[in-house]
Amino acid sequence: MDQIFGWFIRVYDTKNADKVTKLEGHSEWVEEIHFSPRDLLMATASADGTVIVRDFENKSILKRLEGHSGLLAWTSQTLGSKF
Repeated sequence: MDQIFGWFIRVYDTKNADKVTKLEGHSEWVEEIHFSPRDLLMATASADGTVIVRDFENKSILKRLEGHSGLLAWTSQTLGSKF
């Protein structure tokens, strides 16, 4: 579904391989993508030191977390509206 191409993410329809959208917001390589299907939230982590949490339905940025360095390791579980 998701393919990483540098500083943005292209999202494709898995039924016909048509590109649905292009998500932008990072200024360096996107290194991690996590998706919560229940809450329709997506989190992306980048080498630019930011994590962006998006509402996947309308593609809006809900939060931009700044300040990490190096590789991120995280686990996620769906907890209502928390990601």
